[in-house]
Amino acid sequence: MSTARRTRDPERTKANILKVARQEFSDRGLHGARLDSIAARTRTTKRMIYYYFGGGTARNSAKDQLYSAVLDQAIQELNAAETALDLESLPPRDAIRRVVGFYFDYYRSQSGFTRLQITENIYGARHIRRSKRIKSLRPPMPEKLQRVLQRGLTSGDFRTTPDPVDLALLISGQCFFRVTHQPVLDAVYERATTSAEAIAQLKQQLGDVVLAYLSA
Repeated sequence: MSTARRTRDPERTKANILKVARQEFSDRGLHGARLDSIAARTRTTKRMIYYYFGGGTARNSAKDQLYSAVLDQAIQELNAAETALDLESLPPRDAIRRVVGFYFDYYRSQSGFTRLQITENIYGARHIRRSKRIKSLRPPMPEKLQRVLQRGLTSGDFRTTPDPVDLALLISGQCFFRVTHQPVLDAVYERATTSAEAIAQLKQQLGDVVLAYLSA
């Protein structure tokens, strides 16, 4: 397909650039990623990237804005997955375990997303702080957990109802740490936690910890 034809399909071109850029930023980080590489892999030009991502002819501006667009897309996908997660049909304790399993499995299956998060933390979340679009994306999980907590308090399953944002961060943070640090932890402690049995045990342990906290 010629470059001229691709320019007449802007949404497809942008989607392709974002897909390739996401892999580039995930593999190489913000500093190591190259617009030349992204352009070559999408069979387009750097000028086209400048055009679609508001960089004009300023290379650094285009790269930052493309990276922000990749972050935006990744966060939207996580929010969509959280929204689709069914917790209402489950008893409160089972719902908490489902949240633990959800984050653990999501981070394991979305290694590119976890690497983007690590990269953005290295830069002090400056792109997220500057992006009105990203900051406007309201994570749905706290509201879903709030309803679970209320049901658990009514049923007597829970004795405490922490701030739902704190609970979401507690669960997602523990899952994120165990998934992203697994190679180092396995090497240091000379363990192997990649089998289905080991992963199931980790989820069980994390769920036990969170439920013990809520039942204390």
